[in-house]
Formats: sequence, structure tokens, C-alpha cells
Amino acid sequence: MPAHPLAAVEQAQLGREEGEAVEGFPKQWQQVGQLIIVGGLVLAALVVRTPPADAGPAPFCASVPRLGGVPVTALAPVALESGGGLLVGTADGLWLVRLDERAALADVARVPLPFGLAWVTALATDEDGSAWIATDRGVLYHPAGCPGADGCPFRTWPAEDLPFRTVLAVTPDGLVGGPRGVAAWDGRRWRADPRAPSGVTAMEAVEGHVWATTRGGSLWRRSESGVWQPVPLPDQRPGSPLWALDEESGRLAVVGQAGMWVVNLNDEGAPTDVRRVSSQPLAAVKLRPQGWGAVAGPAVPSSRGETCRRTVQGNAAIGLEIISPPGGEPVTALAAFAGGTWVGTPRGLFTDALHLRWKAPPPRNPVVLVPGLYGAPDLQGSQLKFLARALRTDGYPVFYAGSLRPDRPLADNARQLRAEVDRVRALTGAGSVWIVGHSYGGLAAEAMVRQYGAEGVAGIATLGTPHAGMWLWADLIAEEIFRGGADAGLADLLPQARTASVGTAPHVPRLRVAGDALPDDYAPLLAGLPPNDGLIAVAEALAGSGQQRRMALVHGWNLRLLELGVPALTGPENAVYLDVLRPWLEGEALPPGWRLPPPQVPAPSTPPHWEDLGVYDLAPSEAVTVSITFPTDGVRHILVAWDGPRPRTRLVAPDGERLSEDRLVARDDVAVVPFEAVGLRPVVLWSVQGRAGEQWQLEVGNPGQRTTTARVRAVDPNSPGLEVRVKPRWGAPGQAVQVIVNPVDADRVRLFWQDERIELERRPDGTFVGTLRLPAQPGFYAFKVQAGSLVRFAAVGVGSP
Repeated sequence: MPAHPLAAVEQAQLGREEGEAVEGFPKQWQQVGQLIIVGGLVLAALVVRTPPADAGPAPFCASVPRLGGVPVTALAPVALESGGGLLVGTADGLWLVRLDERAALADVARVPLPFGLAWVTALATDEDGSAWIATDRGVLYHPAGCPGADGCPFRTWPAEDLPFRTVLAVTPDGLVGGPRGVAAWDGRRWRADPRAPSGVTAMEAVEGHVWATTRGGSLWRRSESGVWQPVPLPDQRPGSPLWALDEESGRLAVVGQAGMWVVNLNDEGAPTDVRRVSSQPLAAVKLRPQGWGAVAGPAVPSSRGETCRRTVQGNAAIGLEIISPPGGEPVTALAAFAGGTWVGTPRGLFTDALHLRWKAPPPRNPVVLVPGLYGAPDLQGSQLKFLARALRTDGYPVFYAGSLRPDRPLADNARQLRAEVDRVRALTGAGSVWIVGHSYGGLAAEAMVRQYGAEGVAGIATLGTPHAGMWLWADLIAEEIFRGGADAGLADLLPQARTASVGTAPHVPRLRVAGDALPDDYAPLLAGLPPNDGLIAVAEALAGSGQQRRMALVHGWNLRLLELGVPALTGPENAVYLDVLRPWLEGEALPPGWRLPPPQVPAPSTPPHWEDLGVYDLAPSEAVTVSITFPTDGVRHILVAWDGPRPRTRLVAPDGERLSEDRLVARDDVAVVPFEAVGLRPVVLWSVQGRAGEQWQLEVGNPGQRTTTARVRAVDPNSPGLEVRVKPRWGAPGQAVQVIVNPVDADRVRLFWQDERIELERRPDGTFVGTLRLPAQPGFYAFKVQAGSLVRFAAVGVGSP
């Protein structure tokens, strides 16, 4: 089992290359931590005892702000205009640590990568400051002088363009290596070296030669003529991995699971002698200037768990210092320059270079993340894990309120959230916490301060929260309630349930973030709909008023997230955090150029035209064909919901082309998206751009082993359908309320209410009117209105809003 993070990178990437299901890097790093711990226990029993050591002074190891908690994978110094700098590769992208002329910390900033938030696996810089960056998404090259700045664009090679997709090592002249071998960029294309060793973990260029270590435990040297030759290492155990190497002033240091070796080189870069200088498992090494000293980091956790400790090992060949970072963490990367040692670990970046000049930032208030109604019970399974990682990068303790349950009403979840906030305050000793709620989680936060007060709440940020109710999906929610299959919490998303107000505690700062898909990105699906993020309309997310309330509109769209039923606000790009949430938490203004919407963004006053195309009970292997005719030019959305096994749908165009739902976007005028994770009844949504009189066919089949019931509807977003109003929309138990239906071209309108079927009376103005007597039990009740093929589900509240 591997004991070094690169081994986990290799395994994860190889799994991806070979078609295995490998999740994103946050989970991979959790696996890395597990591998390191298990590997450490095994190695502790097997490794040769370290020679007696003299304990040197224990310097203060400072955590670099905004990088605490992010796994560090690679370090490389760069030359800046004043002072110096350090490129930091992490599981969360690339960062630049700037130092002033006194080697004091000046700034820590993320370097935007064209690939987005990639997992950096290796770095290499030359004396001029040019950088090669290997990531899990490909390789990048950046010229000297301005890492990440405008005017200095990256040159990029996506992983698909490389001879092999996994790169674990790079050199300043554009050589890349990994489990599949070594390749070089010749100015036109990548060429794999057929003679190179496989399983490469690190590479170093020295005087025209290339040195490489392998996971199999071999050290290789490539001559200027391109010939690879192994270099024997004394006392190296066969199969014992080598992890890192470094060269300085004619000496090459090599470290691995079985210890450390020093290779002396002649003027031509050829090896003259090789000595083993340590038997301790080491994962990273940096030689001091002139090559007469070295610092190295352990490959396994220290049993002592010191805050920060150096062990000096006396040796005739070299002065070796082994530095254990805080908590005895294993070391993943090292840099020794600018008056100190910089140490990367799975828990962040640490240094002793700033202990006289830098003070740790004051502790930040914890952040409680509150998921949506059907959010995952734990953070690792939640889309909010990306936001949590960004918050922890900036030093915020993060907690996850995964105990909210969809089968409870909002009041119960508000009480549970209050208990979670109190628990976090007691656990951390913090006077107050930030609450960041996604979708329904924002409603729970507002309900909490309304019911229990705002003690201990520093502020509430809501991401895509339907403060005015889910107008876009109100019919589907009402249908779930009507059919008796809705969880109690789902009713709280109805427009009738929302008062669109901040409620009590107006002094608590609020941030309301709305997501808005770009219509040009997905025109058929969004045509005729108000601005929205796929689930929540902008008007719903920004509704309400109150003191200290700020609003932000985030543009962007992610088809993959839409396919999963997840709004774009919680994607791995973290744009919401970097551009909106971080400035709000730190009391800063939003970046210039942000387009903020007006206080009120009107939503359509009438619902779209819903047409019921039939309910079909399909036996196993049975299929049915439904005809869809376009009354006018425009878009029709075709929804298929089901009870039982999921049906298969296929659309047949007027020209006979058959379009399968297996393709997310079938062609320019057709799109299909399965909504299966939004808490509503599973729905497949076809969106079709057609012309008046065109007839399309939808084939619906049952591939399951038992009968399924499929409901097919057509929605015309630009054509108003049945408008149903309830007066009053809330009533007291037992009260009679009036139901009014707008004029429709129908002989009669029927209302289905619990076990009743009520014929509505036509008035002279063309409207239809009926009366309902409300039940005695408070809550939400849904009813169905049908006029010919038009269907509308609506709801009425019993009790008080």
C-alpha cells in the first residue's frame, strides 16, 4: 500500500485512464490521508531504526494564511520584481506566495488556471521564472515575469493531448513524466520516449542530463544522447519506491521509502560515487546552497506530533536536517530559500521563515453550511464540499448541518439548526457563526432567527434560496402534495408558504445570491422562462426586504450540474465564493463591474400553458407513442414523470430522425435533461424548438420488470395557461375559500379536491368560480383544476402564514 501522496495520485489518475469511476480530488485527498496513515503504521514496524539524533532548536512553524487546510503537492521558487516568491501547487489549484525584500510575507493569491480548479501534481521553474505546471487536467507552461497576470497567458495542453494523461513530474525544459513513462515537447507536438523508464515519480535536469526516480525504486539517468541507464543505489530494497530528488552544486539527493542517498557528480554531470545517508522513510528533499546540507521531510506521520521540530542527523557526507511539520504530518513538498524552510503537507503550507515578522491572523468565526432540502447527510457527499474547501483555505472553521430532513416541516428543521449553531459555538468557543444556506437551507436559517432569535449569528448568506417560493416548479410541487407523495418540507417551497420577508433580526447582515443561466448557452430549455438558475428564479432568490441586505447576481451555467439537478451556484468553480461570498464575509465591496439587479425582478403573472398528453400504464417491454403537435412557432417542453421503473424515452422528429435521451443535447433545436435529484417526482424534460403545424412523436417504453405508470405533459412557456387564484390563499380551519379560474376556451372546468369533484360555475366575464371548505388540520393542501386537456395544480394554506 502506498505511503506517499504521489502514489495515490498515480492510482487515482490511472483509474481514470482505464475507465474506472474516480471521483473529484476532494475525495481523493481523503483517500490520500487514509493511505498515509495506514502506510505509516506498516512502515513503523518495518523500517530500520533511525540513528541517534541530536535535537536542534524547535522553531516556530507558521501556517501560511489562506493556505491552511489545503493539501500541498508541489513547491517551486520564482523570481519577482522585488523580494521573491513561491509557486504552491495544491489539490485546489495554483497559488503564489509573494515575499518582500526582507523575506516577509507580502501576499498570498490564487493563480487563475485555464483548466479551472485543477489538482496540481508537479511544478518546475527555471532561473528566469518560467514555469511548467502539471495538473490532473493537463500541462501548462507560463513565461517568466508574471505568473497568472494579464498579458502573460498560459500555453495549455489538455490531458487528452498528451501521450499519457497522468503527469507526476516536470522539468524546466518541458519534459514530463508519470506512470506511463516520459515525453517531451519538441515545439510542435509531444513525443513519448520509448526508452524511458515507467512509473516515474520525480525528475531533475542537470547539465544536459535528466535524472528520474521511479515507484519501483530505481534511479535512472538519461545522457545528452538520449540513452537511459539505471544508477544503482546501495542498500536499496527492491520495489521500495523513490519519491523525490534535488540537485545543487554537483550533488544529487534522492529520497524514498528506504531512506536517502547522495550522488556526487563530475563536471560533465556523470555520477562518481553514491552514498546512503539515512534509513528513515523520506518523501521530499531540498539541498542547501553549495550542496553541503539538506533538509528532508518524513514520508509518514510522526508519532511524537510536535508543533514543529528539526532532527539533525550527523553524517560525514552531508549535514542532514529532518523537519517534522506541525502535528507530525507527512511532508509532500519542500522548498529551502529566502531565509527559511517551506513545508507542504496534506494539511497546508508551513514555514519557519516568518517567525520574527509575521503574526497569525485572528481566528475567524466558524461557518455553518446548510444544504438544500434533499442535500447529502454528510459534507463529503454534498456539492457544498467545494465551498467548504474554499472557506477552509481562508481559515474559516467549517461545519455542516446535514441533519435537516425533508420529511419534517420548516419549523422542525429551524429548531434542529438552532441546536447545531449552539453546538458549534460551544465546541469552538466562538461568540457567533456565519450561516450559509443553499436553497431550502436559507429558508431554515431565516426561520431559525424568526422563531428563536439571532443570538450567536454573525450573518446569513443564502445561495439560490426561494424566499418567494419556487414559482418555476410550483405545479410539480403541488402535484406531489395532491398525490400524497410529498415530504412535509417540500410544501414549504410553495409560493403560498413564503412571505418573502427577512422577518425578525433586521440588524443581522444578509447576503442573497441569485443564479442566472445564460440563455444563449441553452436556449431551448430557457426560452420563455424568467431569469433562473435551473430551479430557482432570480426574483425568488432576491425577494424580500430588510436592513443590511446585499444582493448579487451570478451568471453562468453548467450542463452537467443541471443534469444532476444541482444549480450552478454550488459547482466546483467556486465563483460564488471567490467573487461574492468572500468579499461579504470580509466586509469588502463587490468587485467592480458586477451587474446587480434592481430590488424587484418581476416574475410572470400567469403560469405557462400545461397540456396533459395522457397517463399510460406500461407493462414490462410495452411501449406507447405520443403525438405532439406545435400550435405555433416556438418552444415546447415535454415532461415525462413516472411511478415505478423508469421509462425510456425517444423523440422522433418530423423528418423521421430518432433522438435518444442518452445524449444530453441531441441537436441544436432539441435538448433533453433528466431531473432526478431535485426532490420532486423524477422527470425527463425534452425541450423542442418547432414550427406551427409540425408533428413530433415521443416514444415511451418500459424496460423494467414490473409495470410503470408514465405521465406525459407538454408545456408552452410563452403561452399562458390556466390561471388559478384562491381568495384568500390562506384560510382558517373550516373556512370557505373561493377558487377563481381565468377565462379559458372550455365548456366546463372541474376541480378535484381530496375525494370531491367540483364543477365550477361560469360567470358572465368568462371566469369559472367554485368554493372549497378547508380542513380542520393546519397545513398545505393541493387541488387539481382541469379544463379540457389543460391541467393546473394549485395549493391553499390552512392556518396562518
